[in-house]
Amino acid sequence: MTDKLKDEWPGILAWMIEGALEWQTEGLTAPQAVRDATGAYLEAEDALAAWIDDKCKRDPAAWEQSTSLFASWASWAEKAGEHPGTMRRFAQTLESRGFLAQRKMHGRGFLGLQIVPETKPEAWYDRDA
Repeated sequence: MTDKLKDEWPGILAWMIEGALEWQTEGLTAPQAVRDATGAYLEAEDALAAWIDDKCKRDPAAWEQSTSLFASWASWAEKAGEHPGTMRRFAQTLESRGFLAQRKMHGRGFLGLQIVPETKPEAWYDRDA
């Protein structure tokens, strides 16, 4: 088997050296599929941060049910043109951001995050007038 490639050894060695020199000067580049997946992940992370800033309050003493958090996120994400993903992925992402998953008598939820109740805008006119 090695005799078949013996004539190719100089070319193979040159190819290896060329590759090593290119790696030293340019480094390794990730395949396009990996770059696309990383971009999508970072975009989703940014969307989650925007949702937290827009719809939630960080409070170490607060606790909110997972289903309520996910419903709020999914509604916000769809309005923002984002894919909400699965409840499992959502929970994993919250945990990776430092929110503690906690089970209580009335369900599973997260410590440190609370949904801010929607406030209705005040009427700009007096209805009694």
